[in-house]
Amino acid sequence: MKFNINYDVRVKLTEYGEEVLNKRLNDMYGKEASIIKPYRQDGEYFRFQMWDFMAMFGPFMFMGGEQVFVDNEAEIV
Repeated sequence: MKFNINYDVRVKLTEYGEEVLNKRLNDMYGKEASIIKPYRQDGEYFRFQMWDFMAMFGPFMFMGGEQVFVDNEAEIV
């Protein structure tokens, strides 16, 4: 199976994952982050291009680390 990192993926973030996302957005956009919600797809799921997901969460994903998304599952959309 080929996979392009520009494909969109949908994930259900853990509480910790949402904290990471909010911190990263605040770091990038400062006080404007509260009005920028480009990733929330609906009440439970978030949508990212895979490269953006890796850039956003990669530093927080390591063996023994707290999970940032539920069951380590991402759905291609």
